[in-house]
Amino acid sequence: MPRPKAPARRHVDRIRYETLSLDNALEILELLASRPDGLTVAEIIARFRKPARHVIRTIAIMQRRRWLRTDVPGDRLRIGPRIAELYRFPREYR
Repeated sequence: MPRPKAPARRHVDRIRYETLSLDNALEILELLASRPDGLTVAEIIARFRKPARHVIRTIAIMQRRRWLRTDVPGDRLRIGPRIAELYRFPREYR
């Protein structure tokens, strides 16, 4: 009799994937915070020991959500306006 797939296992895998995605996003923000001149996608990928597709996917999501911005000449990524929007929260949230 075949064993049914355990839903708990899929849940754990999803949480692990989401945690790694968040970790990637924070690493990218920290890296770009140290480079005010920005970095290209290729430069960011070169600094990570992770599959390029994961880094590219994370960057795309961060751009869509305005955590990162690209200036067209040279396609260098920089920290986006979303950071400043968070800073405007009332003092009780800081």
